[in-house]
Amino acid sequence: MSVPIAAFCRAAPILLLALSKLAFATEVTLPLSIPYALVRAQLAERVFLEPNETLHALSDASGCNKLKLSAPRVEGASQGGVRIAMRVDARGGTPVASACVLPFTWSGVIELRESAYVGNTPTAIAFRIVDSNILDKDGHRTPGGHLKLLRSWPVQIPPS
Repeated sequence: MSVPIAAFCRAAPILLLALSKLAFATEVTLPLSIPYALVRAQLAERVFLEPNETLHALSDASGCNKLKLSAPRVEGASQGGVRIAMRVDARGGTPVASACVLPFTWSGVIELRESAYVGNTPTAIAFRIVDSNILDKDGHRTPGGHLKLLRSWPVQIPPS
C-alpha cells in the first residue's frame, strides 16, 4: 500500500503534534536511599571544617556577635527525607566603642528537615530545607522556634 505524497504532507503536522506530546518532560519522584553516614561525612568534610567539627558562621569585627555551629547529627526524618541537627552557641549584643552593650548568650540546637534532589550534575545529590526548628538544650522547641531558614545548603554529594 502506498500513501500519496500530498496526503502524507497533510497528515505530517498532525502526526508530529501527536508525537510531541510524548516528548515533554515530566517530574518523576523516585524513592532514594541515601546512607546517612555518607551525608554526615560530607558535612564534616565540606562545611564543619574547623576542629571538633565546628563552623563559625558569624563573627563580627567587634567580637560582640558570634554564631558557632557544631556536632552535626544526621538521621532519617518522619515523612521521608533527612533530619540534620546541630548544636548552636550564640553570643550577641550591640557594639559600642570597645564594649558590647546588652550582651546575651544562648545555646541550643537547630533542626533541619531536608529533601534530596538531583544537584548541578546528574550524579550529585543536593538538599532543600523543607522545615526547621530551634530547640533549647533539652530538645524542647523554643517559643518562636519554627523559623523558615535558608531553603538550600550548598553541599552536594558527588558519586564515589
